[in-house]
Amino acid sequence: MNGTPAGRIRREGYTFQGLRASSCANLREAGCDDADIESITGMSQAMVRRYLRFANQRQLAKAAVLRLERTGRER
Repeated sequence: MNGTPAGRIRREGYTFQGLRASSCANLREAGCDDADIESITGMSQAMVRRYLRFANQRQLAKAAVLRLERTGRER
């Protein structure tokens, strides 16, 4: 198994779930909605929601920081 592409990926420290989750997060940050991500990845709606729970939180946090920075400049 170590000579296979999957073995090389594991040696690099990646997991398939991690790759799936990061691809969903990257697609979300690129502006894709859930339906887009489902069709691109072939995942079910439930799996896309599961993988996006942290991506959505990150996106909301970035937006909150931008709002906070804007209010600080307006003072």
